[in-house]
Amino acid sequence: MRCERSLTSVSLNPAMLLVCFNPGARSAEAVRRSGRFAVNVLSRRQEAIALRFAVPGDDHFAGLDLAFGEHRVPVVPNALAHLECVVNRLIEAGDHLVVLGTVTTTCTAPGDPLAFYAGRFAEVAAHDREPEHWFF
Repeated sequence: MRCERSLTSVSLNPAMLLVCFNPGARSAEAVRRSGRFAVNVLSRRQEAIALRFAVPGDDHFAGLDLAFGEHRVPVVPNALAHLECVVNRLIEAGDHLVVLGTVTTTCTAPGDPLAFYAGRFAEVAAHDREPEHWFF
């Protein structure tokens, strides 16, 4: 079984996220049971935590010093941000469980984000110019 996760913004008002899991994954089952989840935005110094969560089948939280948010959802300490969500809808779609969640709480900290691009960790660079608009 592949270990794939996906995240995207769905709505700003109300704030909603879409996450995808492998249906039988521990994380998917935990989200089903609890009806809530958190998204952690890691800092660039947290590659080891990202790699830990990328290994399928392991207990990703074992031995990790966790904090708990307002809803008793585990969040990674020193992450740049976490967004706590309540499950709005679960959808079985192909080989994924699609979860729509309403954001209930956010927390942010200063720092640089951890990025993953083209199969490896990468830097995020801010541009000091206006974006080029590709639409008409």
